[in-house]
Amino acid sequence: MNYEFNFLTDYWEGTMQYGEFIGHSWLAIGGPEHPVIKKIINEIKQIPNIDHFDVYILGGILEDWITWDLDVVVTGELKPNYLKRILRDIAAIGFNNKFYIDAVFKEKLWRIDLITLENPMHDEGWVWEYSNFIKKQEKLIQKFKYYPQDGLFKRYYFLPFPKHFEKLEQGYRYKKPVQIVVKKEL
Repeated sequence: MNYEFNFLTDYWEGTMQYGEFIGHSWLAIGGPEHPVIKKIINEIKQIPNIDHFDVYILGGILEDWITWDLDVVVTGELKPNYLKRILRDIAAIGFNNKFYIDAVFKEKLWRIDLITLENPMHDEGWVWEYSNFIKKQEKLIQKFKYYPQDGLFKRYYFLPFPKHFEKLEQGYRYKKPVQIVVKKEL
């Protein structure tokens, strides 16, 4: 990705809802150097108790295409009392900045940058999210079966996704996740 690509910006006028959050206009962004992404990362770092966890950004924001969301993975020990607030605050930051944040908690990070067609490094397990639904233009987007747990919603996942294999077959190599918060030892 060249440096200028980071600053590409597109715009979509439409309604999205995640939990209690509703937004009506959305950005698409080219990369992690974009001022909106830098602002979002700084706001995430200010969330109370976020330093109980390691936090990473990954996915389209690091790759060579414009993206409509920011993938955030919070890792560490499952602490629902902290995580409910942290995942809620991350969602609010996205809606306040008109850029959807797809944030999940999982105990350990899966390294997309290490997968190859010969070694797909399959991973499966539970992830926890703040809400169990997303609506786009009033249409419910329910991709998974969720299970309520301690004020959060957990779902079972399998990685890599078929889209990851398609990119690998095209010769694409995924970028390494970027850690934005390092857990403080207590």
